[in-house]
Amino acid sequence: MTELIIVEDSPEMMNSIENVLKEYPEYMVTIRACNGYDLLLKLQKHKHTPTFAFVDICMPKMDGVSLTQFMAGRYKNINVIGISAFNNIGAFSAIMEAGAKGFIYKSNLTLISEAIQKVLQGEIFIDPEVKEEWENFKEKRRINKNTTQQYKITTKETEHLILLSTELTIDEIAAVTYQSKNTINQHQKDIKKKTGFATRTSQVMFGIKQGFVKVFRV
Repeated sequence: MTELIIVEDSPEMMNSIENVLKEYPEYMVTIRACNGYDLLLKLQKHKHTPTFAFVDICMPKMDGVSLTQFMAGRYKNINVIGISAFNNIGAFSAIMEAGAKGFIYKSNLTLISEAIQKVLQGEIFIDPEVKEEWENFKEKRRINKNTTQQYKITTKETEHLILLSTELTIDEIAAVTYQSKNTINQHQKDIKKKTGFATRTSQVMFGIKQGFVKVFRV
């Protein structure tokens, strides 16, 4: 039995995904979340980490791109497959750049089982509608592989920048990282020392510009 997560803010779309999965008894949805923050809180209480997460890209509070990038560091054993209703390259490239193992348009949910099998075999699954964009994306990623590290931002600080880019409060960031508010504030001070940027907004903009934070723009 392969355990799955669905992260989707639309109840109707959540039902649509589950209806597709009902055709496959080998899959079981064990966690349902309405946004990234909701999922991270539920993962803390879940004894066994599911193998796959189908993650909507555009959600309130904490979107799918920020969630995927955060999970790539904290929950490496969960394979994220991005889903989106946006028929544009922005949605696709953002979730893949963040670390997803696949991408499906919501209009093609029947591809879900095929996507799971491909990823289980160690492959990347890409919706056929963005096949050409996938080839372009791989080339772009190859060219931009060496992100500047002149600021020597640590893994914890990168994680902090990712969460700062969401709508989460400092208390909520502390909750999902198992850290105290003092530790969270210290990360912000350390980033200021390294970059010269003091405010939350300026640090997020720095993170985006330097490639530490991946974002999706509609």
